[in-house]
Amino acid sequence: EIKPSSEPIWKRELLKPEDPLYRFQYYHFQLICPPSTFGKIVQGSLVITSETINCIKQCLREESKEFCSAFEVVSASAWIARTRALQIPHSENVKLIFAMDMRKLFNPPLSKGYYGNFVGTVCAMDNVKDLLSGSLLRVVRIIKKAKVSLNEHFTSTIVTPQSGSDESINYENIVGFGDRRRLGFDEVDFGWGHANNVSLVQHGLKE
Repeated sequence: EIKPSSEPIWKRELLKPEDPLYRFQYYHFQLICPPSTFGKIVQGSLVITSETINCIKQCLREESKEFCSAFEVVSASAWIARTRALQIPHSENVKLIFAMDMRKLFNPPLSKGYYGNFVGTVCAMDNVKDLLSGSLLRVVRIIKKAKVSLNEHFTSTIVTPQSGSDESINYENIVGFGDRRRLGFDEVDFGWGHANNVSLVQHGLKE
């Protein structure tokens, strides 16, 4: 009989809010979607090898003696490249948004085998001029700081939005990144072996 290495645990009661509730506010944004000035947009893929990522991580470690994750390195590099390619005015701010697993932040820790999801949204922000003129290490540190900020606001808190939109932001000034390396898509086998490449289907782009 085959059994999982860890018995699955549900325990929804672990996510009940604390008493009393502590509230903090976050700022949300109204996206302004002007007509595209970039012509036809097509989907593309860029392959960044593990060797390249490890080389960049090693260079940053030698420079700062700090550990940088693959996600931090790739997202920071892509954020800089995208901002430069879109030629966003240097006086504006740009934002990088990504999800972060919050399960490890429970105190006391969640039981081994807990399979529920608890995700927080991280938002890193920088001025375009500073982003493009600074180093990759600086951008990685901005991303790290945003993650730490979410951690600090987690304990015994409930998120409440401000009334209305607090800031209007152009559509191209905000970008979201995700890490799907551990979802197992590369292990799917429909009878022809494992996939050589896996990519997402892009929606919302007209042919």
